[in-house]
Formats: sequence, C-alpha cells, structure tokens
Amino acid sequence: GGMMDHYTSALGGLVHLDFEKDISATVIDRRLGGKFILFDSLKRKDTINVLASAKKPTLEGLKALKDIGVNGISDLVEGKRDMSVLNRLPDIQRRKILANIENRKILLRGKKLLEESAPIDDRRLGELIYEHHSHLRDGLGISTPEIEKILDTAMKNNAYGGKINGSG
Repeated sequence: GGMMDHYTSALGGLVHLDFEKDISATVIDRRLGGKFILFDSLKRKDTINVLASAKKPTLEGLKALKDIGVNGISDLVEGKRDMSVLNRLPDIQRRKILANIENRKILLRGKKLLEESAPIDDRRLGELIYEHHSHLRDGLGISTPEIEKILDTAMKNNAYGGKINGSG
C-alpha cells in the first residue's frame, strides 16, 4: 500500500522518502554491514483494516488539533507545539499520535546515523529498528503473534533489532 515500495524499488539501495509536503526521495549512499533476514509469517491478514485502525484515529486526532495550529505530526516532533495539547484527545487518538511522534523521532535519528561519515554502528541501527517496531506494535497495534514470536527468537539469538514490514 502507498508509494513507499514503488519509490524504493525504482531507486534501489537505501532511500529516504519524505511525504510531508511533496514527495521527495533521497538515495543514501551507504552500505550496511551485518545480515538482514526477511520473513514471511505466512498468515493472511486484512491489510486495509489493519492499516486503517492505525491511520484513522491518528487523522481524527490531528483534525481535532488543527484549530489550535497543529498541522501534522512534524509540528509536535519539531516542538512547534507543546505536547500537552494531546491531553485534549481521547486515549486511542493520543496513543496513536504519540506512536507516530516517537517513530518520526526514530526516523530522524536513524537518518542521521546513516548520513554520518563515521562507520555505521550496526548495533545502534538495530536498536532503532526494534524501537520503531515497539511503537508499531504497542502504539499503533500493527503486529501479529507470529511476528512477535519470530522477533523474540531473533532477539534471544543476538539479533541487533527487527521490525514488522507492511501491516503484518
């Protein structure tokens, strides 16, 4: 779903996609060490509803905050608005928005890590990837028991990180 897969496939390699205003794609010219393993849980899921259950409350919450000048997640990440404005939202909207805020911050830290001239700290990158997953799972409700079992096994066997791709 969306355009992320299309752009990444067309450009190849590490790609930073920004959909904030217009679509912009930046290729990050780095090679990663270590190993990446992609698993298919072989479990069918209702992708449209899984993603909608994360997206709809987020958009509803942002719409409710628009009248006080919050135009998007980046306003809260970049400190343009005090986070206390989230207290006026129902719990589900606040939780979904907080997960998006935290994942945006992780994205920016990861991007910086990949753009630095120093060698990439594989362990730190793995930690960021797993932290991102925890917000997808706990805040946005995007994961499955099968994915969690795979990730738990990987982490117990010295993986630096892991996360769900897609909606599960």
